[in-house]
Amino acid sequence: MGRLKIHLPVDEQTVQFCRRVNAEIQKITASTIVFDDTSLMIPHITLVLGELVPTQTFDGLAKLTQALAQQAKPLTLKISQPYIDSRSFVVCAIQENPALTALKTSLRENIMGVYLTTHVPRTDVEHVTLAHIDAQHKQVKAYLNSLQELPEVVCTRIEISHNGPKGTCIDSLFTTNLSI
Repeated sequence: MGRLKIHLPVDEQTVQFCRRVNAEIQKITASTIVFDDTSLMIPHITLVLGELVPTQTFDGLAKLTQALAQQAKPLTLKISQPYIDSRSFVVCAIQENPALTALKTSLRENIMGVYLTTHVPRTDVEHVTLAHIDAQHKQVKAYLNSLQELPEVVCTRIEISHNGPKGTCIDSLFTTNLSI
Protein backbone atom coordinates (compact mmCIF):
# COMPACT_ATOMS: atom_id res chain seq x y z
CA MET A 1 0.00 0.00 0.00
CA GLY A 2 3.00 2.31 0.42
CA ARG A 3 3.35 5.27 2.72
CA LEU A 4 0.08 6.78 3.94
CA LYS A 5 -0.65 10.25 5.21
CA ILE A 6 -3.48 11.18 7.56
CA HIS A 7 -4.16 14.86 7.05
CA LEU A 8 -6.60 17.74 7.22
CA PRO A 9 -7.71 18.79 3.74
CA VAL A 10 -8.20 22.56 3.63
CA ASP A 11 -11.40 24.41 2.73
CA GLU A 12 -12.18 25.60 -0.81
CA GLN A 13 -11.10 29.20 -0.16
CA THR A 14 -7.67 27.95 0.98
CA VAL A 15 -7.45 25.50 -1.94
CA GLN A 16 -7.98 28.42 -4.32
CA PHE A 17 -5.32 30.45 -2.47
CA CYS A 18 -2.86 27.51 -2.77
CA ARG A 19 -3.63 27.12 -6.49
CA ARG A 20 -3.26 30.85 -7.18
CA VAL A 21 0.06 31.17 -5.34
CA ASN A 22 1.35 27.93 -6.88
CA ALA A 23 0.45 29.15 -10.40
CA GLU A 24 2.18 32.50 -9.81
CA ILE A 25 5.30 30.77 -8.51
CA GLN A 26 5.31 28.55 -11.61
CA LYS A 27 5.39 31.71 -13.76
CA ILE A 28 8.70 32.51 -12.01
CA THR A 29 10.22 29.01 -11.73
CA ALA A 30 9.31 25.33 -11.84
CA SER A 31 7.68 23.69 -8.81
CA THR A 32 7.75 19.96 -8.06
CA ILE A 33 4.41 20.45 -6.31
CA VAL A 34 1.55 21.44 -8.61
CA PHE A 35 -1.96 22.41 -7.52
CA ASP A 36 -4.27 22.76 -10.50
CA ASP A 37 -7.34 21.15 -12.08
CA THR A 38 -5.28 18.32 -13.60
CA SER A 39 -3.17 17.51 -10.52
CA LEU A 40 -4.02 14.80 -8.00
CA MET A 41 -2.06 16.68 -5.30
CA ILE A 42 -4.20 17.87 -2.37
CA PRO A 43 -3.44 21.03 -0.30
CA HIS A 44 -3.40 19.82 3.31
CA ILE A 45 -2.03 19.91 6.85
CA THR A 46 -0.21 16.70 7.79
CA LEU A 47 -1.27 14.97 11.00
CA VAL A 48 0.59 11.62 10.84
CA LEU A 49 2.58 9.75 8.21
CA GLY A 50 3.75 6.16 7.95
CA GLU A 51 3.42 2.73 6.43
CA LEU A 52 0.64 0.34 7.37
CA VAL A 53 1.84 -2.22 9.93
CA PRO A 54 1.74 -5.60 8.11
CA THR A 55 -0.52 -7.20 10.75
CA GLN A 56 -3.11 -4.40 10.44
CA THR A 57 -5.73 -3.60 7.80
CA PHE A 58 -6.55 -0.35 6.06
CA ASP A 59 -10.18 -0.78 7.21
CA GLY A 60 -9.02 -0.94 10.82
CA LEU A 61 -6.97 2.23 10.34
CA ALA A 62 -9.95 3.98 8.73
CA LYS A 63 -12.33 2.97 11.54
CA LEU A 64 -9.95 4.20 14.24
CA THR A 65 -9.33 7.45 12.33
CA GLN A 66 -13.10 7.97 12.09
CA ALA A 67 -13.59 7.32 15.83
CA LEU A 68 -10.81 9.79 16.72
CA ALA A 69 -12.21 12.39 14.28
CA GLN A 70 -15.53 12.23 16.09
CA GLN A 71 -13.77 13.48 19.23
CA ALA A 72 -12.53 16.65 17.50
CA LYS A 73 -14.40 19.73 16.35
CA PRO A 74 -13.79 21.54 13.03
CA LEU A 75 -10.79 23.84 13.16
CA THR A 76 -10.29 27.44 12.05
CA LEU A 77 -6.58 28.11 11.75
CA LYS A 78 -4.49 31.19 11.02
CA ILE A 79 -1.54 31.02 8.61
CA SER A 80 1.64 33.05 8.34
CA GLN A 81 2.90 35.03 5.40
CA PRO A 82 4.24 32.45 2.90
CA TYR A 83 8.01 31.90 3.00
CA ILE A 84 10.70 29.61 1.60
CA ASP A 85 11.94 27.19 4.25
CA SER A 86 15.44 25.72 4.52
CA ARG A 87 14.52 22.78 2.23
CA SER A 88 13.16 25.02 -0.58
CA PHE A 89 9.51 24.37 0.24
CA VAL A 90 7.23 27.39 -0.02
CA VAL A 91 4.97 27.18 3.03
CA CYS A 92 2.59 29.05 5.29
CA ALA A 93 3.15 28.14 8.93
CA ILE A 94 0.05 27.35 10.98
CA GLN A 95 -0.34 29.51 14.08
CA GLU A 96 -0.22 27.35 17.21
CA ASN A 97 -3.69 26.01 18.04
CA PRO A 98 -4.46 23.86 21.13
CA ALA A 99 -7.25 21.91 19.36
CA LEU A 100 -4.92 21.03 16.45
CA THR A 101 -2.20 19.97 18.90
CA ALA A 102 -4.69 17.78 20.80
CA LEU A 103 -5.91 16.14 17.57
CA LYS A 104 -2.35 15.38 16.42
CA THR A 105 -1.43 14.00 19.83
CA SER A 106 -4.49 11.75 19.88
CA LEU A 107 -3.75 10.41 16.40
CA ARG A 108 -0.06 9.84 17.17
CA GLU A 109 -0.76 8.09 20.48
CA ASN A 110 -3.46 5.82 19.06
CA ILE A 111 -2.20 5.14 15.51
CA MET A 112 1.59 5.35 15.42
CA GLY A 113 3.22 2.01 16.22
CA VAL A 114 -0.14 0.24 16.17
CA TYR A 115 -1.45 0.92 12.64
CA LEU A 116 1.31 3.00 11.07
CA THR A 117 5.06 2.84 11.46
CA THR A 118 7.41 5.54 10.32
CA HIS A 119 11.17 5.71 9.89
CA VAL A 120 11.58 9.44 10.44
CA PRO A 121 9.99 11.36 13.34
CA ARG A 122 8.15 14.50 12.24
CA THR A 123 9.32 17.66 13.96
CA ASP A 124 8.31 20.21 11.33
CA VAL A 125 6.36 23.35 12.07
CA GLU A 126 2.71 22.74 11.15
CA HIS A 127 2.17 24.22 7.71
CA VAL A 128 0.38 24.27 4.38
CA THR A 129 2.81 23.69 1.49
CA LEU A 130 2.37 25.88 -1.58
CA ALA A 131 5.29 24.76 -3.79
CA HIS A 132 8.78 23.27 -3.90
CA ILE A 133 11.35 25.18 -5.92
CA ASP A 134 14.99 24.72 -6.87
CA ALA A 135 15.70 28.13 -8.43
CA GLN A 136 14.75 31.83 -8.44
CA HIS A 137 14.46 32.07 -4.65
CA LYS A 138 14.94 35.84 -4.65
CA GLN A 139 12.16 36.46 -7.19
CA VAL A 140 9.79 34.02 -5.46
CA LYS A 141 10.49 35.66 -2.09
CA ALA A 142 9.66 39.08 -3.55
CA TYR A 143 6.36 37.72 -4.89
CA LEU A 144 5.51 36.07 -1.54
CA ASN A 145 6.20 39.33 0.32
CA SER A 146 3.72 41.10 -1.97
CA LEU A 147 0.81 38.88 -0.90
CA GLN A 148 -1.66 40.88 1.17
CA GLU A 149 -4.72 38.76 1.91
CA LEU A 150 -4.24 35.40 3.61
CA PRO A 151 -7.24 33.13 4.17
CA GLU A 152 -8.27 31.64 7.48
CA VAL A 153 -7.95 27.89 7.02
CA VAL A 154 -11.08 25.92 7.88
CA CYS A 155 -10.73 22.16 8.33
CA THR A 156 -13.86 20.05 8.72
CA ARG A 157 -12.59 16.62 7.62
CA ILE A 158 -9.74 14.16 8.07
CA GLU A 159 -8.50 12.16 5.09
CA ILE A 160 -6.14 9.28 4.47
CA SER A 161 -4.16 9.55 1.23
CA HIS A 162 -1.11 8.08 -0.45
CA ASN A 163 2.05 10.05 0.30
CA GLY A 164 3.39 11.44 -2.97
CA PRO A 165 6.52 13.29 -4.10
CA LYS A 166 7.87 15.93 -1.69
CA GLY A 167 5.30 14.99 0.98
CA THR A 168 2.26 15.67 -1.14
CA CYS A 169 -1.06 13.89 -0.68
CA ILE A 170 -2.19 11.92 -3.72
CA ASP A 171 -5.74 10.56 -3.98
CA SER A 172 -8.19 10.52 -1.14
CA LEU A 173 -8.49 6.91 0.06
CA PHE A 174 -10.78 7.65 3.03
CA THR A 175 -12.56 10.77 4.31
CA THR A 176 -14.48 11.39 7.52
CA ASN A 177 -15.92 14.53 9.08
CA LEU A 178 -14.71 16.02 12.30
CA SER A 179 -17.50 16.08 14.90
CA ILE A 180 -19.95 18.90 14.20
